[in-house]
Amino acid sequence: MKNYVIIIAIGFLLCVISTSYVFSLEEGQEVPTFLFRCVDNTVINLKTQCSKGPMVISFFDHKCPPCMKEIPFMQKIKNENPTLKVILVAGQMTNAYQAVEFIKQIEDVSSITINLPVVIDKHGGIENDFGVTSHPDVFIIKNGCHVFKRYKGYNESNSTEIVSAVELLK
Repeated sequence: MKNYVIIIAIGFLLCVISTSYVFSLEEGQEVPTFLFRCVDNTVINLKTQCSKGPMVISFFDHKCPPCMKEIPFMQKIKNENPTLKVILVAGQMTNAYQAVEFIKQIEDVSSITINLPVVIDKHGGIENDFGVTSHPDVFIIKNGCHVFKRYKGYNESNSTEIVSAVELLK
């Protein structure tokens, strides 16, 4: 009986340790393979898209004040670079309704129409595989599906660097 308790305790510890480790996708690493389902039910194959050219993936949360400023900035980048694929990923704490309402709120405040694809990371698998622990978190992906740059948070300095990074990949 004592052996069973020890085995169960060790198994439990291994589960806790394995789920508490957070992988962090960094510059130069290959992006994970995903099929993104957007709120409009379109499907984006990450590997197919990033093999066609550079792209930007921005992770956000519907309760994130910096995300309210960052998302219109992402739309401006897309408007200035029509061939660039820009995807918004709502974190696991945001459902489809909250994401759509958040985007509407941003449009009202910023007077900018947001027409970027929005993906809902319902169970957190995308965030986990990218190593996202806070919002916003922006990944610039170069042709060939590798992370070119990563920006955690949003501020004036980041925005200038993001524009520069996108320009380098043209």
